[in-house]
Amino acid sequence: MITLPIESKPINKKVLLFENFMDDNYCDSVLTQVTDHTFPWFWGPVLSKEDEFSKISCPDNKNWQFSHRFYHFGESNSSFTYLIQPLIDRINPDVLFRAKVNMNPNEDVQTTHGFHTDINMPGLTSIFYLNDCNGKTILEIDGERQEILQKKGTLLTFDNRIMHTGTGTTDQKVRCLFVINHFKCDWYNGIV
Repeated sequence: MITLPIESKPINKKVLLFENFMDDNYCDSVLTQVTDHTFPWFWGPVLSKEDEFSKISCPDNKNWQFSHRFYHFGESNSSFTYLIQPLIDRINPDVLFRAKVNMNPNEDVQTTHGFHTDINMPGLTSIFYLNDCNGKTILEIDGERQEILQKKGTLLTFDNRIMHTGTGTTDQKVRCLFVINHFKCDWYNGIV
């Protein structure tokens, strides 16, 4: 179990958006590999009904996605970590909790899945967009909603305790993104 000395710190409401965090060649290469028929995707719910920190807002038949986990609390069973490692190296986390890639296929009507937090501990959620599409990440901070449209090469980072949700896409074949849950001391010390 990882113990972090910031349990009582208030939620940092700062939201960072870095356009062109990684170049188009990196995004295109990763997208080509993860959309290849040989890449191992795993089907599952976006949000669990048992998770007390989730508020599912879509019907059961829309509460699903494909994902592939690269790291889970520092361990990896994936032979594809080389795809996400350049991004992790650039983010340079002090502690890496979890890293995965999510894919939502095109849908006729855009689904909003439901507000949630990724893991129940202080830290950061970073979402890196692999392609352009009309999919969104929506953050809820003090009752206000902030929508971020998916743009290839952009990194979104926010306090892991901020409620957020994602949507599907209606204008591209897929919505594809990396999700990295991590801890960075500088963030909690006010340097970032």
